[in-house]
Amino acid sequence: MAPLEILVFGTKISTGITGIINEIIDYAIFIMLIMLIYYCIKFFLVHGPPGKTKEEKEVAATEDAQRVEEFQKFVGTKLTESKKKREETREKEHRQLLVMSAKSSLIHAERAAEELRRRELRTVSKDSLTKAKKKVKEIDDHLDRMQRELKKARLKANTQAQDYLRKVGARVDIVRRVVDTNILGQFPANETDPQWAQKVTAVHTALDDPSGLPYFGALILSLDQFIENNAMNVP
Repeated sequence: MAPLEILVFGTKISTGITGIINEIIDYAIFIMLIMLIYYCIKFFLVHGPPGKTKEEKEVAATEDAQRVEEFQKFVGTKLTESKKKREETREKEHRQLLVMSAKSSLIHAERAAEELRRRELRTVSKDSLTKAKKKVKEIDDHLDRMQRELKKARLKANTQAQDYLRKVGARVDIVRRVVDTNILGQFPANETDPQWAQKVTAVHTALDDPSGLPYFGALILSLDQFIENNAMNVP
């Protein structure tokens, strides 16, 4: 777990430095452009283009001043847009940092559930049953880790995001109960269980149920939408 925290911390520092550098570059370019325009206008106002009368120079100066004003507005708009885009990027990166560990745990839980569905309980044996139970424990361990990561994330989130993360955590708690009751609870008692086939079918049915494997995917999609668009729709 430590390397992930170091990686996350390192990414956060890098993102902050990049944002500061971008702001400095934007403002430096803006100042240079203004200075360039200022000295060009000053040159024409003081010396004026050769062969022009005083009135023509005044008209040209007025037109130049208007162009400078328009250009200043253009540059100001671009700087505002750039600042807004950087802010949106920072907010997105913050949301990603908030839930990336929880999402990773959920993805691992989903993969473990898929492996349980595809590979386990295929043969009637004690070893098969033991492996399947270990896989269920693996699912629960990942979901437990996800809930702990969500609690950490809430400490760093704003009020609205805290509510969303709390609801996601509540859904994960429901999923854990479904896994324990509808999946593990349907397992054959032992390798001599006369209803082995029926119980394995019940396990697969529970995994295929909307509250089973499909719900893992729905939660992952919800977290993705939260990261990308700040959407807070909990399935």
